[in-house]
Amino acid sequence: MKSLRNELVAKIAIITVTICVVFTAAQLILLKQTANNGMDTSVVAAANAYSDSIQNALQIYKTKIEHLAATTKIAPELTYEEILAMCSENEKEYGFLDVSYADSSGKPYDSDVIDISQRDYFRSAITGKTYISSPLVSKRVEANSAIVLYLAAKVNNGSGYDGIVFAEFSNDVFSQMIQDVISVKKGTALS
Repeated sequence: MKSLRNELVAKIAIITVTICVVFTAAQLILLKQTANNGMDTSVVAAANAYSDSIQNALQIYKTKIEHLAATTKIAPELTYEEILAMCSENEKEYGFLDVSYADSSGKPYDSDVIDISQRDYFRSAITGKTYISSPLVSKRVEANSAIVLYLAAKVNNGSGYDGIVFAEFSNDVFSQMIQDVISVKKGTALS
């Protein structure tokens, strides 16, 4: 009788341990899947947040060029010197490296030999669509081959000027936007 009882207790113990091991393994598998799903969701959410933050920072510059296009005092009757002074003032006010204007044929106000009519920023802006370029090398001599981003918008200030305003800002500013998104003051990544 004692051996039957011991055998029954041993079998029940083995079954109990087996059930515990199976449940523990199932819980560990589910826990791992939940953790992986949570990490995937967090990574996607963080990437979307980073992307949105950079887009918002670029939107500020897009708004600046659109504001400049709508409020600029450019008019067909202005002289070269008046436009030059206005460009210099706009560079300081809006924080651009360079601000310039081109007529509807793609001829900048300050050059008889340059034609920007085939450049992406001109073709986009002249149709009324504000343009922001990818980083590229500036063709301006004064820029010293600096990496810049171009912005352009159609002038719509009601003065009769048919053309665009275009500006460049430093790639350093763009890089700083990305850096600001990646790290906050204490050096911890955003999430």
